[in-house]
Amino acid sequence: MTQPKWAFYNQQYAKHGQYGGAQLVAAAQYPEGNPEEHFRAIVMGLGGPQKRVLDIGSGSGGFTLSLAPQYGQVVGVEPSDLMQKAQAQQQEMGIQNVVFERQDAFHTTFADQSFDVIYSRRGPNPRAEVDRLLRPDGDFVHITIGYDDARSLKDLFGRGQMFEKRGSSLDWRRQKLLERGYDICVLKEYGYDEYYATIDDLNAFLARVPIFEDYGLSGDADFLLRYAESNMTPQGIWLGRHRVLVHATKR
Repeated sequence: MTQPKWAFYNQQYAKHGQYGGAQLVAAAQYPEGNPEEHFRAIVMGLGGPQKRVLDIGSGSGGFTLSLAPQYGQVVGVEPSDLMQKAQAQQQEMGIQNVVFERQDAFHTTFADQSFDVIYSRRGPNPRAEVDRLLRPDGDFVHITIGYDDARSLKDLFGRGQMFEKRGSSLDWRRQKLLERGYDICVLKEYGYDEYYATIDDLNAFLARVPIFEDYGLSGDADFLLRYAESNMTPQGIWLGRHRVLVHATKR
């Protein structure tokens, strides 16, 4: 994205009071299992009453707050205005062991080796800062968008998020983690299918996520119509998704 990433999320918060469009998905199929559920199970399973966890890119805070019973302290950092919603939710729920801070994840103010667990849920992966902040034997967990996410849609539009990158990144990720001094627990790709009931739902989804940071350009309506006509199924308009899940332990 050419604009600061948080600027897109600010725009979505101003328009919709939230980010993303998961509620617009009519159905989904996970032939390799649901990557989000696998990610959540790993992060929850790493908890403990003495452990401190950092959420990189905590967004509106729902996931962050759900971890409160599992950890001694949960810290969420977020540079966008979604921080306001996170703090409001925390106050409303009266949760005491969660802290939200507006910070740049690549340059935080935390001391070295401050956290037992660090995770990023479709957020940034500031490698140098993760290495600095994570304690020895600490765990890093990351779920991120794969190169082939919405590939058929982006190919038709001729642009999009990571448009020039193709295929798998697992070998590259494995090499970088080993070089940085991590033991790999999980490194897995997931392909899965989403379905949208109407073209209006798919249009609204694309307006709320950064698959195309400039969605709505002249010609996009025609591209969308062509895509919908070519990918209509009994379950709805098909969209292929791609995720990569990483769980690694620092030596």
